[in-house]
Amino acid sequence: MKTLIRIYHEGPITNIMSALAYPFDRIVTLYFKQYHQFDRTLYTQHMSILNEFDLHPDYERHTILSKDDIVDIFNQHNHEQLYIDITSSVLDESMQLLLCCPHNVNIFYYNHQENQFIAYQGDISKLKVKKLHIRQSIESCGASVRQNSLHYSPKDFENEEDTKTIKQIYYIFSSTIENRCYGLIDSFPYAISNEKNGRVKLFNQYCQSSTQAKRIIEQLEDCGVLEVINIETGEVLLKNKYKHIFKVMGQILEMYLYILCKEMDYFDDVKMSLTIDYNGSLINDSFDATSEIDLITIKDNHPSYISCKLHHFNQEALYEIYTNATHFGSSLANKILAISNNDEAINQYSKNKASELGIQLITKGQLEQLALLLQQINKRKD
Repeated sequence: MKTLIRIYHEGPITNIMSALAYPFDRIVTLYFKQYHQFDRTLYTQHMSILNEFDLHPDYERHTILSKDDIVDIFNQHNHEQLYIDITSSVLDESMQLLLCCPHNVNIFYYNHQENQFIAYQGDISKLKVKKLHIRQSIESCGASVRQNSLHYSPKDFENEEDTKTIKQIYYIFSSTIENRCYGLIDSFPYAISNEKNGRVKLFNQYCQSSTQAKRIIEQLEDCGVLEVINIETGEVLLKNKYKHIFKVMGQILEMYLYILCKEMDYFDDVKMSLTIDYNGSLINDSFDATSEIDLITIKDNHPSYISCKLHHFNQEALYEIYTNATHFGSSLANKILAISNNDEAINQYSKNKASELGIQLITKGQLEQLALLLQQINKRKD
């Protein structure tokens, strides 16, 4: 009976990878510290991921209090068919397990940075690294993706014409940012919330009827997003197909970058506007803690968490993307803040804070190359 013995630890992706590596008959998880309590939600989600890969092992768990406990567990299994995963976020735990290992077992660890298993002893050639998709990588740390959490409709990306229109909308809004004409952009959500008979007025106390604003409205009409009713007052009829895009103004940047990443055909998975439940799918009450992630990509189990800001951001935005990326993607996840503003528009304090937190700022001149930049980052990890 092929048996895997591994250490419980809290790191996402790494705490499930060895269990996916081979069709083990049994998996034994060791809890070295008493405060590492068995988590039923985490266990259920791990088993669900294993089942997705058509793996159905027996599962055992043990709280380890002494060296004798480890030796007893080893003695219960056939050493010749034993695989020991010493991967842990705590070096002391890895060493305790390693020092107790029999001399004739297979010992290895998973290197997340290189995305491969590395043998310490024995033959692990049969172990194969599996590629997780974004949902699976999030579930590996006990969280879950909320269903129907997307702001956009999947139909927005069905054909080339739709993606072309979304790009055109972004280019139009990007030009307003370049000229520091934020009023019209910021007026869209306000106007939609006060919609009457399908019509909205884009010229209000937040946006004066300037020549530039009129030109932007005409450009949006040319690409089929809206129909102008009265250009002097900014009264327009928004097409239902695109109305949801303007309810949250940063979303057009999310959609634009999503399209660029999908078109590159490089990533294993790309998702945008994901609402993540920290507590997982089994716990659903008024105390649920959730986070929304603008854009996530994953390649060879290296996730990139991306926050999108249309024309400005504050210090809280930096802490938010740092916390989410680290919690759901591990310390090795790429942390990125993408902004449709020029580099000189970002103050030095924000740049220093981003650098301190390991967050890459991608500004307007680099946005079209975002997918390529992510590819280069991942290759540097190989």
